[in-house]
Amino acid sequence: MALTPWKGRTHQTKIDVPKGVKNVNRYKDLMVSINKIFCHNRQLSYDSRYRNYLSVENLARYLADQNLGKLRNISNRHLAEYTKTMQERGLAASTIKTNLAGIRFVHDQIPDARHRLCDNAQLKERYGVILEKRVIGKVDRAWQKSEYRAMIQKAGIMGRQDIYLIFTLAREQGLRLHEAVRLDRNTVKEALQTGILHVIGKGGLHRYIPVRPEGRRALQKALERAGKNQKLFVPEQKNAKQVMKSVQNFVINHRGEIQNPDKKINLTTHGLRHTYAREQYWTRIHGGMERNEALRQVSELLGHHRPEITLIYIFGPEIKEESDGEREE
Repeated sequence: MALTPWKGRTHQTKIDVPKGVKNVNRYKDLMVSINKIFCHNRQLSYDSRYRNYLSVENLARYLADQNLGKLRNISNRHLAEYTKTMQERGLAASTIKTNLAGIRFVHDQIPDARHRLCDNAQLKERYGVILEKRVIGKVDRAWQKSEYRAMIQKAGIMGRQDIYLIFTLAREQGLRLHEAVRLDRNTVKEALQTGILHVIGKGGLHRYIPVRPEGRRALQKALERAGKNQKLFVPEQKNAKQVMKSVQNFVINHRGEIQNPDKKINLTTHGLRHTYAREQYWTRIHGGMERNEALRQVSELLGHHRPEITLIYIFGPEIKEESDGEREE
């Protein structure tokens, strides 16, 4: 049993070995060390800790397959090779840099680490790893109608009504994955009565989203299928993290047969928010609304309150390079 931290508390849980890990014992050894670090570390916000945890958990899968079982033995060679692996998988430059930052943060917490991890500039100088400058809106993340229809059809064929409903809420209401998964009965009942969905998003920010017809049907079905469960998509025997992982894995496992072959970046659940934002913006523009006001309203619907970020969702490929330290929401 290993201690796994979450939302400011720790609890004992069995280490789940992801599908595809070849060296199970090495992976478990690494995760025991990682979980111990997170159990005793209270730096940063919960969301930042979660992101760093995911970064180093993914690294553990790679290291286990390289037959490395001790976290303290991570070297710069491992870091360079893992970075190249992420690039080969087609991850965006911003995602790779965020992962590297998370890995270095966790590595700094290891008291007896054998090596000091180099920075991105040194990765280029010593190992020839070239990290592109992060670009906001370099690729179009929005789903095409055909991709969306094919994905929810696949969910229906496989009996995954939860996937179908979560995708619908992301597409029709602009919800982030964690916002959809954590919907509760009271919130949904109120939304069905008032026509306004109250969402608490990143950073505890509140927003109020008009319920669209398809969104209403999805909320009603989710409420019915949940039975007496307080959380609509989280069964009693699971937690929100497991449900989100299941949704993400569903997209990963099926996007190869569904997404447009000319697409420059893989489909993700977050891309459905891009589709929602784009539709909301152009609906307002075609209705005669002034551009800045349309951007402001869509920004409020998305819950980041920054029109400049809304531009990324709507005009992705046309946006300039980001400045140092700035990152897409």
